[in-house]
Amino acid sequence: MLRSDLDIPGGRPFDPRGPLPRAFTEGVWGFHLTELPGLRTRMVVRTVGRDAPRPLMAVIDTLFGEPAHLIMQLRQYFLPSRSTAKPKSVATSVIEMAT
Repeated sequence: MLRSDLDIPGGRPFDPRGPLPRAFTEGVWGFHLTELPGLRTRMVVRTVGRDAPRPLMAVIDTLFGEPAHLIMQLRQYFLPSRSTAKPKSVATSVIEMAT
């Protein structure tokens, strides 16, 4: 479980139990792993969040949040399988890492 409560534009954490800043973003991510047959694993990510003020945050989400989210998901998808796969040989693993 990962939680993020940040004020905008400073990016400083705040206590969500106290008064909310005028502009903020909150998010909670849960990572659920399930073992599958054949030494495979399924990862399901669940998230929930809110932010304010909506018009400003919609622009920020489009310009920064969505591209960052795409990069994060691509890394989560491709890197674990590459780092946990058993290499055929040292030379093959070096060639695969270079591509």
